[in-house]
This record gives sequence, structure tokens and C-alpha cells, in this order.
Amino acid sequence: MKSTLEQVGAASLFLFFTLDLERRVQKPDESDVGIRVLKTLITFFIMGLAAISIMTLWQMPLLLACVLCFLAWLKRLLFPIKWELLWFLVVGYMGATAETLIIQAGAWTYTNPQWNGIPIWLPAIWGLTATSLMTAYSAVASEMKQQTHP
Repeated sequence: MKSTLEQVGAASLFLFFTLDLERRVQKPDESDVGIRVLKTLITFFIMGLAAISIMTLWQMPLLLACVLCFLAWLKRLLFPIKWELLWFLVVGYMGATAETLIIQAGAWTYTNPQWNGIPIWLPAIWGLTATSLMTAYSAVASEMKQQTHP
């Protein structure tokens, strides 16, 4: 009998290999324009869901943080990038730290801060935004690279 952690890990691997669209849909001898457009659109759709989540769940910060982390995980399953978890954590920490310093300087305040003048979900949105923009950039950059090198 597998432990719960092993079952979650197995389910995560199954979803990763099932949903990794970039690797599964792209055939070696076909143009990758369609997958790059799909990659960009889905990434921006996930960012739109994040914005809607913030607008609707801002008064429930812990739930909002969980939703944003779930969206980051979903984006990771669909279009993984190199060192994604590290980027998510570093940018989340740096963005939240910068906002804490700006808030202490008196530039603005949040209505419902939980920690050091910022909401608990703020690092998650910084991390999700960074990894999503990196994913969209990788789709656009591969197009630009193909145009300059025939």
C-alpha cells in the first residue's frame, strides 16, 4: 500500500506527463507556431484567472494564496520552464520585500495586510507573474530566434 505522499507524487507525475503540452503536441517535423501561440494564450489566461481570483477573494487571503499557488502549479504542469520553483520563490520573496520597503516609506497601504504591511498572497502573485511572463517570453523568443536564423 502506497503512502499518501507517494500517491500524490505519482498523481503529479502522471499529470505532468499527460499535460506537458509543449512536449506532447509538438511533432519534430512540423512548425511550432501553433504550440507557441497556445503557450502564450494559456499563460495569459492563467494570469487572467489570477487577476479575477484577486478581485473576488482578496478578503480571504489564505484561500487566495492557495488558489494562486494552484494556478502556478497548473502553469508548471502545462508549460514547465527551467528552474521554475527557484524563480517563483526568489521573485516572490524579492517582490514582497520591495513592497514591504515601499509600504514602510508610506507610498501606499493594503486594506487587509497580514504580515509586515502586505497580504499573505502577495509573494504568490509575484512568483506566478514572473514565471508566467518567462513562459510567454520563451514562446516569443523562440519565434524571433527562428526568424533571424533560417
